Amino acid sequence: MEEMGEMIGKGFGVWRSNLNLCIPFLLSAFVTTLLAL
Repeated sequence: MEEMGEMIGKGFGVWRSNLNLCIPFLLSAFVTTLLAL
């Protein structure tokens, strides 16, 4: 159970550091989806 918490903590740290890289991609994907509709 503790190992699972450590994995989630590390994964969350990586996600936080990668968030700035992901935001433009998510926005472009969202806009593309709207245009497709």
